[in-house]
Amino acid sequence: MLNRNVATDGASHPPWALPDGARCWPSPLDPSRVFGAGADRFYKIAHGRAAPRRQDLRGEFELLRRCRGVAGVPEALELIGGGDFQVLVLRKVPGEPLSRLELPWSRFARVMLRVLAIAWALARRGVRHNDLRPDNIMVAPDGAVHLVDFDQASAGWFAECLLAGFGVKLSGAPVCNGVLAPLRERLQARLSPRLIRALRGRPLRITRRQVPALVWLPADAGPKLRALDQAWRLAAAAKASSPGEHLAYYELEFQGIRFPGERPWAARWSRLRHVTTYGQRRVLELGCNLALLSAFVLKDARASAALAVDADPKILEAAAKVAAAFGVAPEFRRIDFDRDPGWEDQLEAFRPDVVIALSVLHWLEDKARFLAFLGRFEEVVFEGHDSSGVERERLREAGFAEVDLVDTSERGRPILLARKR
Repeated sequence: MLNRNVATDGASHPPWALPDGARCWPSPLDPSRVFGAGADRFYKIAHGRAAPRRQDLRGEFELLRRCRGVAGVPEALELIGGGDFQVLVLRKVPGEPLSRLELPWSRFARVMLRVLAIAWALARRGVRHNDLRPDNIMVAPDGAVHLVDFDQASAGWFAECLLAGFGVKLSGAPVCNGVLAPLRERLQARLSPRLIRALRGRPLRITRRQVPALVWLPADAGPKLRALDQAWRLAAAAKASSPGEHLAYYELEFQGIRFPGERPWAARWSRLRHVTTYGQRRVLELGCNLALLSAFVLKDARASAALAVDADPKILEAAAKVAAAFGVAPEFRRIDFDRDPGWEDQLEAFRPDVVIALSVLHWLEDKARFLAFLGRFEEVVFEGHDSSGVERERLREAGFAEVDLVDTSERGRPILLARKR
C-alpha cells in the first residue's frame, strides 16, 4: 500500500512507503511532486496542486501507453489514485542522464542519432516529447538510449511531431526543446577558444564561459519568462557572477526553458530546503546573488518574510525580477560588508529567525566583523570554503554551542547548521 500520510513540505520527513520498499525524495522544483525508485520500478507521485506543465500524471500515462512498444520509451505499468493524489508507475530504465556523462564526440553523435530515431517513432504514433534536454536523455552502459519525463509531451499530427524533434515550432503548436538543445549545450561547453574567436570575432583570450548563453524565448513567452530572461542577462553581465565571464551564478529551468549558469539551482535547493525549517519564520540571506533562496523559502517553504542582501546593484535588480516571476516579495538591501558602516544594526532590525550565509565569508576582507555579526543570532546556515573542522571552529568562536555538518554542497563544501542552544 502507498503511504499517503507523509508530509512532503516540511524540513524533514520519513520516506514514502512503496510496495517494493523503494525510497522517495521530493522534487527540487515542484513541492507537489515526489519521485521514487525501486529495483525495477520508478514512481512519480503527485499530491496537491501541481506546478504548471502540459500533462498531469494521467495525461503522461495515456501518452506513454500510446507509445507502448517503441524502443527507448519507458513502459507505463500502472496509474494509481486520482484527484489530488496520483502515482504513475514506470518500468525503471537503466543508465545516467546525458547531462552527467562526458562522452567523446563519436559516441555523443550516436546518442543523438538514436534520439532522432526515437523522435521519428514517437511522431509516427502522433506524440512529441517537447523537452529533449540532456537531463531527459538516459544513456545505458551498453549504449541503449531512453527518453524520460513525458510531462511536457503532447499529441499532434505526424509532421508537427517530427519537426518538434528539431525544436521547430509550427503556428499554434506548443513550444518545445528539440534535439538541437543538447547539441547547443555541448557546443557551448566544448568549443575551443580558437574556434570561438573565429565564429565570434573575439580576442583569443576569451574563455568558454564568456560566450553569451544561448536562450531563445518563444514568440508567445509570457511575462514571467521574459522577466527571468532579463534577470539572467543582468546576472551574466554582473561582476558578482563569474567575474570576467559572461555567465550567471545559477542555472534554472522554468516552463521548459533552461537559463544557464555555473551551478544548477535545483540541486542546491534540494539540499538547502531540508537543512532547517523555514515555515512561518523570517529569513535573512547574506550575499544573495539572484536571491533564488529568498524566493523559494517564501514560495515553497512558506517563510513569513525574507530579506536578501548583496553588494552588486545589477544583481539586486536581477533578483527583483526573479522574485516578480515567482510571485513573491522579499525585501532587498544593497550592502558592502567590508566598507559600509552600521550595516549590522540595519540587518539586525529585520529580526531574522534564521540567517543564511552561503559562500560569503571567503570573499570578505574583514572576516572577523562578519563572524561577529553572525554571532548575534540564534540560528545560522553557513557554507564555507574551508574544511568542516575549520568552519566549525570559526562558528564556535562566534558563540554557537551547536555546530552540525548537515550536508555537503554540489562543489564539496560543508554546509553547517549553527545554533546557540
